[in-house]
Amino acid sequence: MDFLYHEIEKEIEDLANCYDFRVISEYSKKQLTTMFLLDGCFLPYFICCFHNSEEGGLNGWNFTNHQIACIKQDLFLLENQLPFQVLRLLFRDADFPGESMEDMIEDFVTSNIPMPRGIVGILKIDVPCHLLHFLQGAFLGRLETMTPRQETAPTELMRERKSFRKGQERPIWHSCKNVQQLMAAGIRFKPSRTNRLTDISFTSYFGITGCLMLPPITMNTSTLIIFLNLIAFESSNATNQLGVISYLCFLDSLIDHWDDVKELQAARVLHNFVGDQREVAQFFNHVCGKLVPNPITYKEVQQQIQVHVERYYSSKVRMWLSQCRYTYFSSPWSIIALTGAILGLLLTAIQAYTSLFFRSTN
Repeated sequence: MDFLYHEIEKEIEDLANCYDFRVISEYSKKQLTTMFLLDGCFLPYFICCFHNSEEGGLNGWNFTNHQIACIKQDLFLLENQLPFQVLRLLFRDADFPGESMEDMIEDFVTSNIPMPRGIVGILKIDVPCHLLHFLQGAFLGRLETMTPRQETAPTELMRERKSFRKGQERPIWHSCKNVQQLMAAGIRFKPSRTNRLTDISFTSYFGITGCLMLPPITMNTSTLIIFLNLIAFESSNATNQLGVISYLCFLDSLIDHWDDVKELQAARVLHNFVGDQREVAQFFNHVCGKLVPNPITYKEVQQQIQVHVERYYSSKVRMWLSQCRYTYFSSPWSIIALTGAILGLLLTAIQAYTSLFFRSTN
């Protein structure tokens, strides 16, 4: 234990630089080293017990199942993040049975992303700065660069923030219509093949119908807490791409009412375990409505949707064809009913023709 303490003590200045000076200034180097050591030992032990389904090892510390669930949530709070450098210092020579520490941490992090079964797509990502950064990378399928936003932000993003501060309307994100309006324009919603938040695409079929593919997401109490902490993380000066915030703003542009949530549930894009559909709509409208996304993240998809909507309403023929498709070809039963009606009309016409033909012959 003394050896591990001295290993952290050698790097204490670099580790302290990971935090706001105003927060850690009240602690001495000895206190910081002790906290890093204790937290750095507890985190891998907790994850190891979770990974090997040995929660009894945690119950041996008189932790109830409720407390274990609360600890899992607390590990992803922004203020509780432990630099991964601490874990690398403590366990670079450790020998875990079966899998490495990095693999166990990856399994623990990805298990905290609520997703429907059968959805795959978590990419192997590099070693992050801390656990919440790892979680962000798992959601996005990539690990975003930890560089100061002021130095690397795109010009368009800076212009977007400036106009938002002046109270101007955000044209790109506000131009996207909600789910009900898009469905009225012949657009349907389907789940993407992966659960990565960046896996959003749109396909228009001759301006008559369209398909918006969205990553399936499960909404529950844990998801809401995780999103709030990811919002706080991306809102800081740590990251510059705003991947999660941009995704939440995209959904906020689609959800204006609880009926929009209902349609996304019917399309198997959103799985609601929060309870009331109104609560989900309020989360996006109240929380995400105040966020400023990266305007270039889904700009291409937004433009494709806008072009489709304009083409759809510019032609009455397209509107008629789309309505016919939705009315008569939206399900196998409607197709069967339409086919039966057409066959019935044909048989009636044939019967009338034959009866008239034989009558004229006689």
